[in-house]
Amino acid sequence: MRGLFSGLILLILLVGMLTLAVKIQPVRAEGGVVIRGDGSIDPPTAPIYTADNITYTLTGNIADFDGIIIDRGNIVFDGANHTIQHTGPRTIGDMVSVGISSVPYVRANVTIKYTTVEGFEYGLWWSSPNYIFLRNNITNNAICIHLESGPGSIIENDLTNNGDGIELLYCSNVWISGNNITNNACGVWFESASSNSIYGNNITNNNFGIFSTNNKVYHNNFVNNTQQAACDVTQNNMWDDGYPSGGNYWSDYDGTDLFCGPYQNMSGSDGIGDTPYIIGVDNIDNYPLMTQYPARTLFQGIGTIIYKNCADPADCFYFIRTYDNRYLQPMNLPSTFSVDQLKVRFTANLTGDFTLHGMEAIVLNSISLLGDLDGDLKVNFVDAYWLEQAFGSQPSSFGWNPAADLNFDNVVNVADAILLASNYGARLKQFRLELNLVENKTDYDLGEPINITLTITNMTNETASFLLAPSWWDLFVYNDTNNLLYRWSSGKIFPMYVMFVTLEPGMNISEAMTWPQTCNAVVDNFGTPISPVSPGTYYLVGFYSYYYDLRTVPVQIKII
Repeated sequence: MRGLFSGLILLILLVGMLTLAVKIQPVRAEGGVVIRGDGSIDPPTAPIYTADNITYTLTGNIADFDGIIIDRGNIVFDGANHTIQHTGPRTIGDMVSVGISSVPYVRANVTIKYTTVEGFEYGLWWSSPNYIFLRNNITNNAICIHLESGPGSIIENDLTNNGDGIELLYCSNVWISGNNITNNACGVWFESASSNSIYGNNITNNNFGIFSTNNKVYHNNFVNNTQQAACDVTQNNMWDDGYPSGGNYWSDYDGTDLFCGPYQNMSGSDGIGDTPYIIGVDNIDNYPLMTQYPARTLFQGIGTIIYKNCADPADCFYFIRTYDNRYLQPMNLPSTFSVDQLKVRFTANLTGDFTLHGMEAIVLNSISLLGDLDGDLKVNFVDAYWLEQAFGSQPSSFGWNPAADLNFDNVVNVADAILLASNYGARLKQFRLELNLVENKTDYDLGEPINITLTITNMTNETASFLLAPSWWDLFVYNDTNNLLYRWSSGKIFPMYVMFVTLEPGMNISEAMTWPQTCNAVVDNFGTPISPVSPGTYYLVGFYSYYYDLRTVPVQIKII
């Protein structure tokens, strides 16, 4: 049944093939273990056990071999605290040793946990999306973790005594949290990788702490690195989470904490330094922490809340998405929480397999767009991909995604695929444009000016921003045979400026216009329509045309 979306998934594969042209894959030595796409293990004598072709458990240590290749998606590889070790030369000619790797850009939704990997050129080389690396011990490798794909999560691993700790190339939407990154040549290195989050890590005693390009770095402990941090001067990173949440702890910060407040100009200490920590040009931690952040002990944030099949949020079934893509109801959370609009605020101890982290809000049925699985207000190949990944799953199974259960029958199957296909290509814009008649009537006397307002409203549950310019508003008037008679912008000279406008949820901005009951049969020297219209039925359509290309529904009036 997954063939229904084969064409859509092919688009994703084609994109991956294009990226292959610019990314170099390692040439591996032969003789390793392969978890094949059909679920089998090659060679079958390898100390890996699976009962369901979903969870693969290492049953003993493995030494002196050439690593594991994972050619199957939607699985969990559980090292069960065993070790994968390479004791021979890390490179032989153009061949390199790799501890665990993926088939490039194909196999998604793989979790690797509780595995020790040591002695390889690359501990983990990963280039497929939606991975989770949880509580692994990766040590004594030339490069600990090499990533070429996102989204993904690297959670609570111990990465010690490697050349590079985490190396990200051309990735985005990777969450790096709760890791101990210690005694490496470089702790974290981003190369053409942006829009990633580095939160709550201990980055200590490395020659180089972090090199970042346009990412968010906060609540980390940078301790005794020879160089704590650096950045590409052409990129602007976010080095703090605002006030009062704060930034990072820097062991070489020599500021004081005598004041408090967003501008650090109010009497009293607040645990935040009174002066910023400077990383580079336009890269500043505005709120450096005075003491180390308690990584791996407590997390406070805003998580994903998903509800469905309800008209009133108070009556909804709520789910929280965890780092490993489980969906849990708040009543089961080992934490305190409160529902705030469409998000859930929580405080959770990072224990067991239940670590939480904040992700972007996804809300189902608050703005109804059937098939919009990722909450971006449109139905496209990305949504088809996520449905394919969850296909066949139920609430109790791995890979379950309630967003993909479009008909609410607790199974993702062909019925959901058909529903998504029926709405494929639909878009629900962030903003709505409405046309209102000022006089609040539909019948006008001949020659009477018709005054209107065009209003842009933020239809989302988040603060939204857009560009605004006087020349991007417009009003079209059509007759009852759909001929364009009048365009408000014709002949007008507009001031040349553009503003950046931010609207809170439900807020709006308006523009007033007048149609003087003229048409473009005759225009003046400036191109302004001046020919009067006759009595009849007309249709007014408002436009806001730039990035969003908004238009109103036609409003019918009569001139008598």
